[in-house]
Amino acid sequence: MKTILIVDDEGEMVESLKRFIERKAAANVLTAQNPKEAVKVYQENKPIAAFIDLHLGDASGVDVLKDIKQMDPAVKVYLFTGDQSFADKNSPESLGAVGYIIKPVVPQQLIAIIEEL
Repeated sequence: MKTILIVDDEGEMVESLKRFIERKAAANVLTAQNPKEAVKVYQENKPIAAFIDLHLGDASGVDVLKDIKQMDPAVKVYLFTGDQSFADKNSPESLGAVGYIIKPVVPQQLIAIIEEL
């Protein structure tokens, strides 16, 4: 079974996505709501992919991405953003990510990505 990590400070959205993905994609979903927790969960479980919000309260999801990539340069990281103009101006590759997922998150989009991992 595939294991993924979702990092977002919006707890209800994370739990909703977790339940949906675990039902539809037969994946194990780990969650974290802040950078410190995200790094710890990643380090302990080594998921095959991470989905990280760009804005984690006062912290940056890009910092979490960099920390995770230092542990495992091959991990696939996708960034959640509600800012389409940011996504248009910055290639995900320049940040070390595979791609962006524009909020509001469409659960089926995540399922399609997870199934291709």
